[in-house]
Amino acid sequence: MLCQTPSAFRSLSVLAGEGDPRIDRLGLRAVVFAGERLELSELRPWTDRVGCERPVLVNMYGITETTVHSTFHQVSGADLARSDRNPVGVPLSDTAIHLLDAHGRLVPVGVPGEIYVGGPAVARGYLNRPSLTAERFVPDPFGAAGARMYRSGDQARRLADGSLDFLGRIDKQVKVRGYRIELGEIEAALRGHAAVREAVVIAREGQDGDKSLVAYVVLENGELDAAGLRTHLGAELARLHGPRRVRIAGRHPADPPTASSTTAPCRRRTSARSPRAGTWHREPRWRSVSPRSGPRFWAWSG
Repeated sequence: MLCQTPSAFRSLSVLAGEGDPRIDRLGLRAVVFAGERLELSELRPWTDRVGCERPVLVNMYGITETTVHSTFHQVSGADLARSDRNPVGVPLSDTAIHLLDAHGRLVPVGVPGEIYVGGPAVARGYLNRPSLTAERFVPDPFGAAGARMYRSGDQARRLADGSLDFLGRIDKQVKVRGYRIELGEIEAALRGHAAVREAVVIAREGQDGDKSLVAYVVLENGELDAAGLRTHLGAELARLHGPRRVRIAGRHPADPPTASSTTAPCRRRTSARSPRAGTWHREPRWRSVSPRSGPRFWAWSG
């Protein structure tokens, strides 16, 4: 059995598509995906070579606060034909999944709702973080007296057969190589530096499908002390939460490249018939701090 994040499994899928003979010698009975969203289309090189039955492919929704796994879904050929869905299946036997609206009410079948997880697998809370525990571990009105459920911040919809279709986050949290990262926390840390006036952070996907964090900043005086900013972020953030690359803009980075973009600079496209089209052709001047920038570069999450 192999348990991996989808991004980690991507290299095996590529090898399968290239006809690597080692794939046939793996001897796997099951591959379990968890930790981040599974893009079913990325499994196609693997399934074209190996199929979906041996080994079976299992997509599980799970979070650390609920003892890792909460749902189960065996991927089928029909799933691969539906790129618009991300099925995570049904709850495990000791887990209850409730989809609630912003007022804490159950949503009907087919309507998106926030995922709340109940049952004995739910943790008691966060160590020495009472305010965050109170925010995320809330009373469970569907469980026994005193029971609590975990408010995930993830969104899903329940299908007619009772299974769940995962939709993503309802906030600015992203996952990079299986690690949960709050973009708002990074932006706040960047703005906390004396040289930075404004900041926007995105999770940008490269041509190899791997995600990395890119920060777009507006400076107070036009100069950036890279070493000083590195020290500042190191005191505020975990190492894996720091941006891999920083781009400096001459004005507010209100419209940076999207997370799926693989090329810079930023350009907002508008129809030539729009009276504002000419405005968007004046691009901000980005200066990239990257591995090629010599001493201006620092590798936070490389």
